[in-house]
Amino acid sequence: MVSVLGIDTDTSLPTVPISNPIDTTSRLLDAEERSSLLQMLGCIGWVSMTSRLDLRYTHSRISQHLAAPTISALNAARNSVLYAFSTSEYCICQPRDVSECDWRVYSDSDHAGNAEIQNKRKSQCSFIVMNGEAPITWGSKASGVQLEDNYLHSLSPTAHPDITDMHADLSSAAAEIYSAAISCYELLHVMYVCRESGINMVTPVPLMIDNSTCIAFALNNIKRSKLKHVDVSAQWVITLRDSSLVTPTYCSSSANEQLADIGTKILDAPTFISLREQLLHIISVLNR
Repeated sequence: MVSVLGIDTDTSLPTVPISNPIDTTSRLLDAEERSSLLQMLGCIGWVSMTSRLDLRYTHSRISQHLAAPTISALNAARNSVLYAFSTSEYCICQPRDVSECDWRVYSDSDHAGNAEIQNKRKSQCSFIVMNGEAPITWGSKASGVQLEDNYLHSLSPTAHPDITDMHADLSSAAAEIYSAAISCYELLHVMYVCRESGINMVTPVPLMIDNSTCIAFALNNIKRSKLKHVDVSAQWVITLRDSSLVTPTYCSSSANEQLADIGTKILDAPTFISLREQLLHIISVLNR
């Protein structure tokens, strides 16, 4: 990437892909700079989807600025490329003796944590499907009350049917519930692939969540009046639970057990590195 993009690496290299919010008040990019930004995001996007999930959130956050990109967004993209360069030895690794039974899906959401104006306070949804020590599929994207059509077969679950735009939810629990619903759809996709590949995925699969209200909702032991605004589509999580496909399970975010947290927000360096070390491995260490 640094060769194709012509980025100078003879500088201090960052320890995290993004460390600060993007300044929307900085100057807008000219045509040449916009082209460079698009090329950077194309490279980062490919890497973050294929092997480097630690870059997925950064790609999502910077991409939200493409309607009116600023010099701050360009600098953030350049910083993420330098981060990828400095950590190029990291890879996904799976031990040979991994058990087919060791499946987990992590689901997390940062409720309205992005104050950048173009985000409209939408929550950032993140999921990671793990088998053993290896992440199998992952995602990070801004998500309001409305989920995407491809997740819900052209349904549009919003707080009200007349509201068609993606918008923030007032409840952090609701954001976590919608994130869990998206995670379960992704898990189903992996189940289909495993079945077609002759891999025995033992169910139920633990659905790792760090929000107690979301857990209570998924276990169906919470008063409905507290979450009566939550769209019926979120009942999908309960449907999968009742079908013995998932088991809602609590994990601690403060103890860095919630691996999906790496795709929800800008993290401080120690937290980010702790999560990355649980997801990726260094090639040179593996070859010893």
